[in-house]
Amino acid sequence: MSLMLRSATFSDAPVFERIFLSHLEQMVTDAGSPARERLRTQHTAQQFLSRLQQGWLGIVVEQQDRVAGFLMLRPPTHLFSLYVAAEQVGSGIGTVLLQALFEQMPQSVITVNSSVRAETFYRRHGFEPSDTWQINDGLRYLPMQRPLR
Repeated sequence: MSLMLRSATFSDAPVFERIFLSHLEQMVTDAGSPARERLRTQHTAQQFLSRLQQGWLGIVVEQQDRVAGFLMLRPPTHLFSLYVAAEQVGSGIGTVLLQALFEQMPQSVITVNSSVRAETFYRRHGFEPSDTWQINDGLRYLPMQRPLR
């Protein structure tokens, strides 16, 4: 598997939106949930573009010249998004993204609001719960952090 890591560019925004939308059904199973619409509006190409313009860190993994996954870090250290293309889930792309982030921010405590589905992934990479499970607009998440190493 030949992977290339790079910084996100403005032209990546539509691809980020497409990858995110491929996961939305699994994140919020209730079609009428307010969380679904909130997440959809927070993850449009325009929103990703705006975040990059505001100086958020974006890291991309490409495989065969296609975006296989990405992450977005809200300054200073909150992991806002980490998504892998649906056909690449379980292939190690998420791990590659996190390792790249950890290398760029070795002295930082990284926080994330983990979905139920991603909790094991984050625990495997050193994240620990920093609070109890939360529910916001029907979306369940676990605040987690990765302590300094």
